[in-house]
Amino acid sequence: TPHADLMQVRLEKAKNLLTNEAVAVSEVAQRCGFLNLSHFSRCFKRECGAPPKEYRAKKSAPGFTQS
Repeated sequence: TPHADLMQVRLEKAKNLLTNEAVAVSEVAQRCGFLNLSHFSRCFKRECGAPPKEYRAKKSAPGFTQS
């Protein structure tokens, strides 16, 4: 559906922004069009398997290679 496609694009953008530790999670949510941080966190966790902060921690861990 168009809504699902839009959500996927927004969450992909969020993944990219979360790799920059200088950007707060709340700012990532805003930049991706989410008005509510809780809603963003729920959607992100449902689609990515981890909350935004945990996703960021995993991606910035030493030895992580993106494929």
